[in-house]
Amino acid sequence: MPENNFLSGDQEYIEEYFKICELYQNKRIILIKKSKDDVEAFRKNVSELDSTIKTKEVLFWQRVQDSMSKGSKFALEKTASLYGLDIFEKQILLYYLYLEFLHLKENICSRDLLLRIFDLNDSVIGRMGLSRYFNRNANLLKYSILYPYYRNNHNSAVVSFGMSSSLLDVFSRMISGEYKESRPGRAENKKDLHPCEEVGFLKDPAYSLEDVKLSLDVKKNVSFLLSGLQDKGLEDLGVEETIKNGKGLVFLFYGPPGTGKSMLSEAIAKHLKKKLLVVEFPKINSRWFGETDKQISSIFKSAKQNNVVICIDEADSILYNRNFAAQEHDIRFVNIMLQEIERFEGVVILTSNMDNLLDPALERRVTLKVKFDLPDEKIRKEIWRSHIPSKVTLAQGVDFAVLARQFQFSGGYIKNAVFHALRRLVQEKRNIITMNDLLFGASLEQDGIFVKDNKTKIGFFANS
Repeated sequence: MPENNFLSGDQEYIEEYFKICELYQNKRIILIKKSKDDVEAFRKNVSELDSTIKTKEVLFWQRVQDSMSKGSKFALEKTASLYGLDIFEKQILLYYLYLEFLHLKENICSRDLLLRIFDLNDSVIGRMGLSRYFNRNANLLKYSILYPYYRNNHNSAVVSFGMSSSLLDVFSRMISGEYKESRPGRAENKKDLHPCEEVGFLKDPAYSLEDVKLSLDVKKNVSFLLSGLQDKGLEDLGVEETIKNGKGLVFLFYGPPGTGKSMLSEAIAKHLKKKLLVVEFPKINSRWFGETDKQISSIFKSAKQNNVVICIDEADSILYNRNFAAQEHDIRFVNIMLQEIERFEGVVILTSNMDNLLDPALERRVTLKVKFDLPDEKIRKEIWRSHIPSKVTLAQGVDFAVLARQFQFSGGYIKNAVFHALRRLVQEKRNIITMNDLLFGASLEQDGIFVKDNKTKIGFFANS
């Protein structure tokens, strides 16, 4: 078999499938712009695209199989293995990666349109079969790979999907070779789980408030509220007589991925000398009536019994605006969550990339909202410096100001860039880091697909 029948690595894998995704995107455009006046042309265009896509799909997956049989490993295949995805689910995942990084304005797609796009045989029965992949308990939603959006359209509920930031993080770390965790939502033996792990996972916080790069005003407000929580003076004032609920602390951290929301969550738990319970939506969601309600309540019960801080990541997946709820039970879940938050006397941290989707009733229950923006040049400089380990010596000429000015990364991407540079030191058996090492790490990160500000300028299609 000729050498070029094999895929050389992650870049070629993604590049080749993104060419197929471009055909799917062309089909999407045709479906959306369907003309009632020229039905025959519409059918012909769709049919030709379907035929081309089917041929390319078969050839691509054969190449993947042949390459893996020769020992090749791909980040997408590792991710798929982690979540138990079949070929169709991998196709959906790849299509959303394509939308996320090459079509920013079109990275959300309705379920019905997805079914039409991926139905290559124009079969109603086929679309009915594919619809099972978008059920709440199917892998794409159960593991929060896709993120549902609900809206009302002419008095009917429409559900659309976008890619979740948690999946992007997993895939990014797969590409970087960092991801070591087992598949979420699966327990070898449920009775061996810590009570908190039935609704999420416990984490020993690694960061302190000093590690988080935020404005002094925000840190001052956070510290003020935390000190008040630990002070028993409110009890001496007889607050129990007049304030029955809402005596805990509820933080809402919102903003783009990689800007420090999770880091501040850990820092708060560490300041309080507690563990962090990170709630996983797939673990609390159940197809059985009443089970999700019980799991929501168990979040707060377990947190109280074990004296931990609650962190609900991507809170808009469970606290979304009830006006957009598709089912009555979805409204009930939001109601229960709001009630539990108000009754809880500990610390609840909600994080979201899209705070505008949250239910308005949450507003009065939030003690402090913190917006996380992309760091400015001064903070980027501090983040670059803070990621250099103490055992590593800085060579003369290392200029963090230049790095901060040249690469407008969020904190998460800066961390990745430094990590790339440190890998280079290990390979070359050095402990002195140079400016060239850091520029190498930054360029490697920038050349990847996870730099949103440069989606159409760099990455897999940089030379196309």
